[in-house]
Amino acid sequence: MKDKFYEQQLSLGDGLLNMLRDEITKLISEIEEKLISTPKYYSIKKLCQEFEVSRPTVNKWVSQYGLKRICVGDRVYFLQSDVDNFLNTKREYDE
Repeated sequence: MKDKFYEQQLSLGDGLLNMLRDEITKLISEIEEKLISTPKYYSIKKLCQEFEVSRPTVNKWVSQYGLKRICVGDRVYFLQSDVDNFLNTKREYDE
């Protein structure tokens, strides 16, 4: 009698574990999809740090080479995709 009870409990536990595993997998997929579809931004400070350049260099990229920027009040941001496109274009230009 006890053995049957324990088997039922184990079966229930396995079912719950499978359900939780499926839900967690689904949530991870949703999070990954949102991360991929969310645009990435650089602040001017982060852009300078990432590429080890000065603010005047970034300003030159904007004014002379056409790097796109987004101004929000007194803050300046750069889309990662715009920075990637700029760097690819600049590399082709320099070669």
